[in-house]
This record gives sequence, C-alpha cells and structure tokens, in this order.
Amino acid sequence: MNNSDMMLRLLTDLKIEHQELKEQLEKLRLKLISLEEKNLNKTTTVTKQRQISRFPTSFHDWKISTQKN
Repeated sequence: MNNSDMMLRLLTDLKIEHQELKEQLEKLRLKLISLEEKNLNKTTTVTKQRQISRFPTSFHDWKISTQKN
C-alpha cells in the first residue's frame, strides 16, 4: 500500500467517524432539548414550612404570655 492509498483510507475513516460523531451529537442534543422541555413543564413549587416555636414570636404574643404567668 503506497502513501496516497493509506492517506485516502485514513481520510475516509475520519470522514466516517466524523459523520457518526455528528449523528451522536444530534441525538444527544435532541435528548437534551426534550429533557429541558420536561423540566419546564414541571412546575414543582416547594413551600418552606415553619417550625412551630414554643416561644412567642411577636411582642403581642410575648406580652400575653407574660400576663398569664
């Protein structure tokens, strides 16, 4: 096999590999778009729950609690 044949074969292999990589990239891009759309459709709202305190939380509550004792 001479140099030109070898170079031609390498170029052909590179083109094939390049095409396969482009196809894989396109598939991944489509999957990413799909996942992003699903995440946008999910509107999960998490509300922060307050822990009930055993101490008065306002001045008014504190005043009432001290008057009881």
